[in-house]
Amino acid sequence: MSSKKRKSGSTTSITVGVSNACSECHRRKQKCDRKRPCGTCVSRGVVDKCCFDEDFPASNQHGLLVADRVPWPFQSDSISTELDEAKNADLGYSLGKGSNAFTSLTHILDGDDDLQAVASKHNQPAPSRTFNPKSQALITQLPCRLVVESLVTSYFSEVNWYYFLVEEYYFRDLLWRWFGDPRAGSANHLNLEELSRELRSFPAMLFQVLALAVQFLPREAPTFRLLSKNDLGLCHNYSDTGIELLGSLGGQGSAITVVQTHHLRSAWLKNLGRGVDAWHSIGNAIRSAQVIGLHQSKEIRQQGLEGTLSRVWYDEYQRRIWMNLFIWDSLIAMILGRPRTINADDCDVEPPVDCNIPKDPSITVPMTSKIGQGNAVPNTVSMNLVLHRLSQMFNQVKTLKADKPFPKDYSTIQVLHDQLTTMLDNVPVTLRHQNPDTSWDSRYPYLKQHRELVLIYANLYLMTLHRPHVAHYAESCRHAIQASITALASLDRCFALTKPEQYKSFPLSFYTVDASIFLSSIVAAHLLTESEVKARVDRVLRQALERLAIIEAYSPIAESGLAILRRCCGKLKDQCPQAYIFTISTPSTVLNPFSLQLRSSSQDFRLQQAIPTMHSAAYMHNYQPHGQQPPSLSSTGSLDTSGPCLFGSNSAEDTLSTMADVSLFNTPTDFDESYWMNLMNSIAPAPGPLMDPNIVWGEFS
Repeated sequence: MSSKKRKSGSTTSITVGVSNACSECHRRKQKCDRKRPCGTCVSRGVVDKCCFDEDFPASNQHGLLVADRVPWPFQSDSISTELDEAKNADLGYSLGKGSNAFTSLTHILDGDDDLQAVASKHNQPAPSRTFNPKSQALITQLPCRLVVESLVTSYFSEVNWYYFLVEEYYFRDLLWRWFGDPRAGSANHLNLEELSRELRSFPAMLFQVLALAVQFLPREAPTFRLLSKNDLGLCHNYSDTGIELLGSLGGQGSAITVVQTHHLRSAWLKNLGRGVDAWHSIGNAIRSAQVIGLHQSKEIRQQGLEGTLSRVWYDEYQRRIWMNLFIWDSLIAMILGRPRTINADDCDVEPPVDCNIPKDPSITVPMTSKIGQGNAVPNTVSMNLVLHRLSQMFNQVKTLKADKPFPKDYSTIQVLHDQLTTMLDNVPVTLRHQNPDTSWDSRYPYLKQHRELVLIYANLYLMTLHRPHVAHYAESCRHAIQASITALASLDRCFALTKPEQYKSFPLSFYTVDASIFLSSIVAAHLLTESEVKARVDRVLRQALERLAIIEAYSPIAESGLAILRRCCGKLKDQCPQAYIFTISTPSTVLNPFSLQLRSSSQDFRLQQAIPTMHSAAYMHNYQPHGQQPPSLSSTGSLDTSGPCLFGSNSAEDTLSTMADVSLFNTPTDFDESYWMNLMNSIAPAPGPLMDPNIVWGEFS
């Protein structure tokens, strides 16, 4: 048996044996007659998987293989000619059933080769067989394989658990194929053309994974020792380079990796506070997903047991991707008040199965446990299924126009409120807030935070539901206050579980500011009469100020929100000084939170760098679960930067390498002071007498 060396980097080589049998017969350990296609593959109906070692592509000049143990699908001259002719023939037809003249004939001419060629020619833009010079130059900006694999591992351990946007099994399969790693098995879930498309845009997705990994990279991570001083801007460079690469490839959204490139880009942008750019990016992801039909159910053709199961699981993976896009589309619409991209009437795909993707999909049948079942094993999709139901409820609010003031029938608001309460009673036992099953927490540490995230998002939905009605209905005012307090308390528990390098997370800062300003604005309009409620409001606002004072060094959202929240708390202190006992340094003139206006000078937004004096050792200890020292206070009550920094080092180089993205604050955030002030003005009460405080607080629970 002959062998050949394949380079995976500048200093590493891998020796891979070459089989005389085709790849499929070699995998199944069957006899092969070496015909093209071989008799065995013909009899099994898998001729598209029949390929030989001499069909494998040579490594390119950068030491990266486009595929391993799969043929480059455009090596055949006949296929190449047909695809070259199709380059400019993309007319934009949908592949959905009955959507145009081509697809309406499929039930008549099913399997007809001429029809398939026409449909492919007019619906699928064909990629070039090689990377153009610009794409090659961009790909060379990937770090060495050692750093790539280290950052990928960091991404899956430190980042992906937030929403499980990427399925590790399928990502690593593409990564191995890209590097020519022999661990990549047979791609039963993809045909040759599909695999080629995925691999072609895979480096763009890889750039986004690396960008998010660096954004949350722990200081103690060994990868830091591999990064040079020139790599301090990796977070921005990687993400931007990935998008530039996607553009240079001429991608038309015809691959899963294109969809996920845009989705991961949106996550990265949100953490920087670039909400509008994130909205555009998630829109690109959705449009790319619609091009390949992720929003529609698919019929899976039988391809033998292994092939069929592999296809079933890959379809399951695609449904998870679409579900996550639906969730993000709804959440960003809630945050920014912008139109949703997805029209639910266009979608008929079923939600995914409540289970994990197996290690070997070709031998596993999808099964799920009933929601709420006590012995259900936690999985990577359970929380997203809950968020998906929340997103569906938000879409129902929009459909019923319940997000507009003065509804025709206010009882609709209460019905929607009760639906959420019922839904929370039926979440999986590992995710519910009251009396949860915590027996899996040690094995799946992210469960504690997922439990809080479910509660946070549920109460954010309630805040969104009641926000337009707080000025006119005591019930909505009461529900909004309750939801804000619950969300802030949950955010505080979530923060205590968060590592310092994860303080850049968008939910931690944005939802703290959003709920705090919402709560303080409502309370400022209605005189508090209940001492118990006063104490609860006092506690959650105090904790919010504490958190934001710590996070503002990491998050531009926290920095801008903290300044406005201090003004709000100053207003509350003036209104009811005995109820709000924390000390806050505010400008000499405290603005009315319901009539905040932009000033001409940015200096008017600069507040004294003071934070609440309630920095008890026990309280701050809850914010340092990983052995970090809390920031000290100067005699003026401001953060003392002359002592040890948060990571125990005063070195500027160490600080920059810890933050990893030194240009974080050089990028303007969409959630600046003007954004928060406009939000406060949007919930201002209408002119006229305010509601009786006894009605607002009398039935508060």
